[in-house]
Amino acid sequence: MRRLSCLAVALVALVAACGDPAEPLNGWSGLGGSDGAPNTAAPLPWPVTEFPPLPKIAQDVPEARIRLGNLLFYDPILSVDRVTACATCHSEFWGMSDALPVAVGHGAGPLAGPGREGPNTLRRNSPALFNLAFRESLFWDGRSESLEAQAITPLLAEDELNLDPEIAIAELMAIPEYVELFAAAFPENPEVTVQNLGSALAAFQRTMVSSRSLYDAYAGGQAATLSEELVEGMFLFAEMGCDDCHSPPLFESETFANRNVPA
Repeated sequence: MRRLSCLAVALVALVAACGDPAEPLNGWSGLGGSDGAPNTAAPLPWPVTEFPPLPKIAQDVPEARIRLGNLLFYDPILSVDRVTACATCHSEFWGMSDALPVAVGHGAGPLAGPGREGPNTLRRNSPALFNLAFRESLFWDGRSESLEAQAITPLLAEDELNLDPEIAIAELMAIPEYVELFAAAFPENPEVTVQNLGSALAAFQRTMVSSRSLYDAYAGGQAATLSEELVEGMFLFAEMGCDDCHSPPLFESETFANRNVPA
C-alpha cells in the first residue's frame, strides 16, 4: 500500500519546524508602532501604506484543507513522471518560482532551479506565488479569475505536469492517509475529486502572504532591517518610476502592458 510521498512529508515537517508564520518578526506585529499607528522613523520614497486584510475566502478555510493542499503541493504524485511537483517550479528556495528564464515541465528529472533542462520548455517563466489571495486575475495573461481553477491548469497541461486526472484520483484513493485527509478537509463532500484537489491547493497558496518581509518591517519602523544599499535601491526604484506599476504594499498593480517582448 502506497504511503504519502516521503518528500512531501519531509518538506511539510521542515516548514512546521520553522515556527508559527503568525509569530511577529523580532517583536514586530504589523505595519506601524506598537499601537498600530504608522511609524515613519525609517525614510520611504512613498506614503506608508498598510498591508490589506486577507479576503474572506482566505479567512474562512478549514486548517485541514490547508494541510492537504500543502502536502499535494510538494507531492510528485500529481505529475505524469512522478518526479515533478508544483514545488519544482515554485520553490521557496527561489522565491516561490524557479529562477529560470522560462519554466521547464515534466521529463527534466528532480532538479529544480538553475540548471534544470528537459524536453518540455514553456514559453513563459514561472510566476511567484506570493499574495495570490489578493489577485483578481491569474497567469501572466490574466486568463483565470479563480485560484481553484488556476491550480488545476498546470497539472493537466501537456508540457507542464501532464497529469491524467482519472489515474491521479485512483492513486490518491489508494492511499489511506490521503482519503482521510480529503475527508477532514471537505466534510460536506469528502470524496477525492479534481475539484477538491484544486480547492486544497488554492487554500494552501492563499497562505503565501509576504506581509512579514524585510521591507514591511522597515516600513513599520525597523530601519535596521534594510542595509544602506537596499534603501538606496528602494529610492532609485521610485525615482525611475518602477513604482508606477509596482507600488506598495503588494508591489503590483494587477494591470497588463505590452512591452514589445515575446510573451
